[in-house]
Amino acid sequence: MMQGALFAAICGLIVAIIAASAQTPRIHAGSDSGFVVAQVAAGAPTIASLTPSSGPLGTDVTIVGTNFTAENNVVQFSSAARSFDAGSPVGSGDGTHLEFRVTACPSYAPRCPMAYIPAGNYAVTVRNANGTSNSVIFAIVSP
Repeated sequence: MMQGALFAAICGLIVAIIAASAQTPRIHAGSDSGFVVAQVAAGAPTIASLTPSSGPLGTDVTIVGTNFTAENNVVQFSSAARSFDAGSPVGSGDGTHLEFRVTACPSYAPRCPMAYIPAGNYAVTVRNANGTSNSVIFAIVSP
């Protein structure tokens, strides 16, 4: 019975690690152990904070949250007047932080001709392979 208790404890630890991870974990052990390869998909991204919460075009912004992917996170700004992907796509080194510049130019062409972006409140979301986040407000102000 001791082996059964140890097995249950190890499984509980694996589940706890998977639940705490912002990345897509993989469990793998050799076939002799009786384990199989398993993959647990991460949930949709979430935004906990956006700093600063206002500024003119060209402002550097940091989003803190969960379930950001190593690459291809699209930061979308939406209002009744205009929607655009700000400095996207963006990568995350740790799954919890995104840094970008508020611009209508894609990250691979940061010096593109500027499009007209009116001042106002914009709902900001992050979209990646895991889904679309909740929205937070960023106020674009005139310089």
